[in-house]
Amino acid sequence: MRRRIFPSILLVTWAGVAPADFVPDDQIVSDPTSDLPAPEFDRRTGRVIWQDRQNRLWVGNVDPVTGALNPVDGRGQLVDTALASVGQVGNTPRYTYGGDQVAIVYTKLSGTDFQLAEALETAPDTWQITLLTNGLDRWRPEGTPEEAVGPAMIAYNREAPSGNVVVSWRELADPGSERTANVIAQGGRFLGAEPALLVLNYDENHIVQVFLVPFDTGQPEQITFGDRDKENAFIWWAPEYQEYIFAVMVEFSELAFYRRIDGVWTNFYQFAMPNGKPFLSSPEGFAYNGRSFVSIVSCDELGAGGFQGQPNGPSEIWVTGIDPENPFFRRIDDQSYLARRSEPEPYMLDSEPAVYYTETPEGGSILVKRAMTGLSADADTEGVPDVTDNCSVLPNANQRDTNGDRYGNLCDPDLDDSGIVNFADLALFTEVIFTTDPDADFNGDGFVNFIDMGTLKAFFFKAPGPSRLAQ
Repeated sequence: MRRRIFPSILLVTWAGVAPADFVPDDQIVSDPTSDLPAPEFDRRTGRVIWQDRQNRLWVGNVDPVTGALNPVDGRGQLVDTALASVGQVGNTPRYTYGGDQVAIVYTKLSGTDFQLAEALETAPDTWQITLLTNGLDRWRPEGTPEEAVGPAMIAYNREAPSGNVVVSWRELADPGSERTANVIAQGGRFLGAEPALLVLNYDENHIVQVFLVPFDTGQPEQITFGDRDKENAFIWWAPEYQEYIFAVMVEFSELAFYRRIDGVWTNFYQFAMPNGKPFLSSPEGFAYNGRSFVSIVSCDELGAGGFQGQPNGPSEIWVTGIDPENPFFRRIDDQSYLARRSEPEPYMLDSEPAVYYTETPEGGSILVKRAMTGLSADADTEGVPDVTDNCSVLPNANQRDTNGDRYGNLCDPDLDDSGIVNFADLALFTEVIFTTDPDADFNGDGFVNFIDMGTLKAFFFKAPGPSRLAQ
């Protein structure tokens, strides 16, 4: 196996932090008098699922416009009872997808034994509960993602004859398709719709690393390296790279991103949060308008409820970007008070992405809040969100940038790239007026003329932009 080492990129300043004009829109959407812990969301059906303290499985609905829960306590329909507790198995009910199928998978208790189960909505509000054949003594299922086109699948833990806990996978409807990874590991996630899993396991130096397990071999291939533990790999399709990437926490203190470069999984970006808090929790990637983002918790302490990766004490909900050339950080929760916030879940509303998360007030019920990301804001109304706009105060829907400096031509009379428009730029402009020079053709009409001269005059003694891509 080829091993390539690239230097990590660590942000130590506030460069690239989202501008102060963002105002959080963070609302309680659950009933404040009842608990609603750690919900999961399905964009296809507009559903929310969750497991209550009595280990019952509930289904509710999400308003696609406002993001409100219906009913507000999340108890729209009781689907099943006698689930294994979160403390026993390490996860809550999950969705799995395949073709047109959407199913809920989870762990039930059969006496004192674990049993994999499936809940399938066969008609509106009619649920069929199935104990999976060959699902006994198996637990903690994870499903295939929304884009999966083959049969729905699950990955899960089971105890091998040796007594070790291993990761297996199978088609949801075919118990005979079960395969087992040749690795001792807890948990496992599908590499999107590709025929492989990502698992966490110790390397030869007893450092927790990410391993790739191809379906055809079942043999683990180490794909992260270094002397620091990796935690909680999350995979998604990144439209800017047209491939699957994953994010992983490094010792719960930095977030690292990996993608394949020349066939080798490579750390292309890594940072600590710019607010100075030392720990991270629960990263989840999502894509919007051709660009990837991550929702994540930032906090001072971990270990709530005996779970190593859960925030303990006051914590914050952030959205970050993944582009090392265009750092982006935005805190989206209500900053007017302190609270323990956890389990962020991105969800696409009709208007823009929102992030649902759990808030636990001191001595109060477990609440669900909905924080808008503000990623759809478009100050110049040309259809390009501000966070990706290379000229955010003037409408330039085509985002034309002929010199590739991340400033749109319409906002970039800085012809010498000095950072200020001045007489040097005027001299360069007069050399090409009445030509077709692309860089001086600020409005893109194919010809450098007095209209472009007016743009240069408007920016004289000013910086180009503003451009969110160049921050």
